[in-house]
Amino acid sequence: MTASRVGAPDPGLVEVLAGARTIALNFWNADEFDIYDCLRRSWYVREMPIALAAVLRATRRAVPGGDLYAVNDAEGCTAERIAEVFNVAIAKVLQAQRKSGTQVAGAAKSVPFTGGGGR
Repeated sequence: MTASRVGAPDPGLVEVLAGARTIALNFWNADEFDIYDCLRRSWYVREMPIALAAVLRATRRAVPGGDLYAVNDAEGCTAERIAEVFNVAIAKVLQAQRKSGTQVAGAAKSVPFTGGGGR
């Protein structure tokens, strides 16, 4: 599966990012369950609706310099700060949607908590 770099955002992208935000608020820990774990878990439990590379690209656009580990490992980082990264990523995706004049399915609906099993 390849991710498009242009055009309307994939409908699954907002859902994966919103799920990652919820997972971060419940499970994030800089050493044991980092920002990438939040993204991968959300992507996986939603049955991989979009290429993981597209999810990572959208999330990296939400932080200066695109370095997710710099945010994750910053002194005093909190689950709320990680969730805010996902909020910014969602806002940027929705802004791109408005600019392209298309709708992202599921963008306005709530996303249930799906932290997945195991860990």
